[in-house]
Amino acid sequence: MTDRLLSTLISGRFAISGTVLLTLLLALIQFCTLPADNNLLFGLLDGRFSILINWGIITLTALLIVMLNNQYQIIRERTKLTFFLPLFFSTCTILYTIPYTYTLAGLCILAAFFPLFLSYQKENATEEIFNSAILFSIASLLNIHLLLCIPLFYWSFYQFRSLTWRTFFASIIGFMAPYWMVIGYFLVSGKSELISFPTTSFLTNFRHPTDFTWHAATLLILTLFSSFIAIAQILRNTYHCKIQARIFLQINIWFQVTCLVLTYLYPIESLLYIYLFYLSATLLLAHLFTLVRNKFASILFYLLTGMYLLYFIINL
Repeated sequence: MTDRLLSTLISGRFAISGTVLLTLLLALIQFCTLPADNNLLFGLLDGRFSILINWGIITLTALLIVMLNNQYQIIRERTKLTFFLPLFFSTCTILYTIPYTYTLAGLCILAAFFPLFLSYQKENATEEIFNSAILFSIASLLNIHLLLCIPLFYWSFYQFRSLTWRTFFASIIGFMAPYWMVIGYFLVSGKSELISFPTTSFLTNFRHPTDFTWHAATLLILTLFSSFIAIAQILRNTYHCKIQARIFLQINIWFQVTCLVLTYLYPIESLLYIYLFYLSATLLLAHLFTLVRNKFASILFYLLTGMYLLYFIINL
């Protein structure tokens, strides 16, 4: 059974432009229904403009996922679901609940995988590992707890057969370089009191998360259940994928686990880790819905998208 809507989202000519228009409309609806925010963004704009900034960053993130899939064939065929799912799910859930620095951290983590793929089985991959480490370090500046993901990144270097003594020291320098620059700036500008490593990054525009309501919990559980189905399908058919794709999918699964652990350890920052969990889940779900064309997959797809749209309506 081939569902017409799913087929359009997978290979339709206007799937990306249609997704952009739909999600931009949802973002504008959310922008217009919220009361004016007196906390000025950048000291100039109404705080509600963080919705549109988040939407722009997430759109760029979704485009990077599409590029990553097209270039390295993480999913065995090209699919626009890698654009639709992260942008639609994120638009329905997190545009106003988290600061734009959190979505920017997600963008940096995703971008860090591009040089990592280039380092695959390369004899001297110091430049690629250095660039990957810098991008991840920038993400950790936006939320200091992301440094707990460093062991996962080193495991990624090992899995991509690019971890040597040279690349190890290159990664150390890459991780430290952004911190050196920020600390040096504060020392030169006479703001040495800002040189600290609190539970949240000193570059993050911190905002307390909203209450984790029953419908948000239901959405998270449904996404987690769907991810388990996608993981089972990936493990069952992983031998069909390219080696690089297999490694990336394994990393993505462990990154989901890490996000859930961080959500438990640091509940005050939970919205960031839930966003990163959703972001990684959408790639697994795109893998599932693209390669499994049956009635069950169609029902699960409509159930997920319907629940996210319902969550959006409830929170207007």
